[in-house]
Amino acid sequence: MITLNNSLKVASKILLELQNDERSGKVDAYVMTYDNGREQGYRLNVSREKDSVTLTVAFAENRGSDEIVVYNSIGFIKISNEFYESRKFFNYNCIDEAVDYIFSVVYKFVGIEE
Repeated sequence: MITLNNSLKVASKILLELQNDERSGKVDAYVMTYDNGREQGYRLNVSREKDSVTLTVAFAENRGSDEIVVYNSIGFIKISNEFYESRKFFNYNCIDEAVDYIFSVVYKFVGIEE
C-alpha cells in the first residue's frame, strides 16, 4: 500500500480548503511543495501586479508537535530568518483558522480588504 506522509496529509487538507474557499477567486497564486528536511507541506507564491513583488506562504505540520505551522516572507521562494520568524501555530484540528490566517496574509499583501 502506498500512503501519504502524515505531515502531507495535514498540508493537503489545508490546500484543499484554500482551493475550495470562495476567497481564492480573488487571488492569483500557484502552489509548490515545501520541505525543510523535517517539515513537508506546500507553499503558495502570490505575485503583486503593481510592483512584481512575490509573497511566499508555506504551511505544514510542525516538526516538533502536531500543530499546524504557517510561514511567510516577501520574495520568490525566499526562505530566510524573516521566513522562520514569521511562524504562526494552530492546533492540529483548526484547519479553518489556518486557512483564515493564510487568506489574511495574502489579502494584506495584495491590498484586498476582507
